[in-house]
Amino acid sequence: MSVSQGLYDLLGPESAHQGWEALDLSSQNLKRHNVDAHDNAALSRYIFNGNIRYGGYGERRDIYSRSENYSEAENERNIHLGVDVWAPADTPIYAPWSGTLVVSHLNAGDADYGPTLIIKHRVGKEIILALYGHLSISSLSIHPVGTEIEKGALIAYLGNERENGGWPPHLHFQLIRELDSDAVDYPGVCSAKDWDYYAKNCPDPMSYLPLEG
Repeated sequence: MSVSQGLYDLLGPESAHQGWEALDLSSQNLKRHNVDAHDNAALSRYIFNGNIRYGGYGERRDIYSRSENYSEAENERNIHLGVDVWAPADTPIYAPWSGTLVVSHLNAGDADYGPTLIIKHRVGKEIILALYGHLSISSLSIHPVGTEIEKGALIAYLGNERENGGWPPHLHFQLIRELDSDAVDYPGVCSAKDWDYYAKNCPDPMSYLPLEG
């Protein structure tokens, strides 16, 4: 997986001069490296190595089974629908394309998104929504809903574990074609039986990030 200009756009132009490294948090890979998927300290040691880490679309992960929000007996949600960018708390996040802020909300449930923004972007010839999750509380007061966001504008900061849903600091970046359920807490993880639907409604962000807005 190569780093696209769009990933640099998310973290600002200076991030292009930092080290970037793809990260595999799939169940199989964590077991191979003896990483406890339910231990944030162990996850942080594995994730943070001095580089910005990224990836995760379509990965089947064990890290969600720690919360009842994801663990339904015959419908376990463990397939990741976005791209994660792992970087220190308070890292600034910028709009990769222009758009309109349509949701600014605190999803405060256990292992949820924490502070969340959704921006409606025009990417190429398509109108698509982008969900930005696991932000800082302060991010919710940067722009009011309805603000027209320019490409490259500061939109948020990464949150710490106390405010971002209880995760090592990272951005959950997910594209959504149609908001057909809860507009403020759209699923970021799905079950195997629902994958075909969500794969169409939530395309791989890495295929869009190189495109112009």
